[in-house]
Amino acid sequence: MAYDILNNKGQLNLGFVVSVVLLIMLILFVMTNVLNMIPSIRDRTEQTTLEINALSLSKMLIETPGYPYDWTSNPARLGLAQYNNYSHKTIIGKLDPSKVNYANNTALYSVFKTNLGIENSLNFHLIIRNSTSVVLDLYNTTPSKTSNVVSLRKFAVINQTPVNITLLIWR
Repeated sequence: MAYDILNNKGQLNLGFVVSVVLLIMLILFVMTNVLNMIPSIRDRTEQTTLEINALSLSKMLIETPGYPYDWTSNPARLGLAQYNNYSHKTIIGKLDPSKVNYANNTALYSVFKTNLGIENSLNFHLIIRNSTSVVLDLYNTTPSKTSNVVSLRKFAVINQTPVNITLLIWR
């Protein structure tokens, strides 16, 4: 025969034993590497999900006027952008001072979170500040040292005054 596993005395062929051992070592090596990659893939997926949530939240808060467009209290959907009633368009980059004041003085974090449809496992911290003071600081908790935090910074104008907007979002 061309290749016998057992020799004439009923013993295993040394080449076969070495091949099986090498195959098992190769399978173990590949499985170990694949299993080590799973946490990093999960972390990258969570980071990407947080980034998408941060962009979506910033767009809702900063780039839309909410609903109704000219709300002054208890809106159906929150949005801080200013709405031009004459052109019927949102003014991109300009925040409505009355909406920001409402958010700063009356709105609670939980109301914001519910109104914006943010899932319970997500937390956010919204800070709007001009060159001299904080205009709006809305948060419930701060992230822990082990939290995966996404930070998003934008610029806008309130009453012709430039403001920096920082949005932190984490799980």
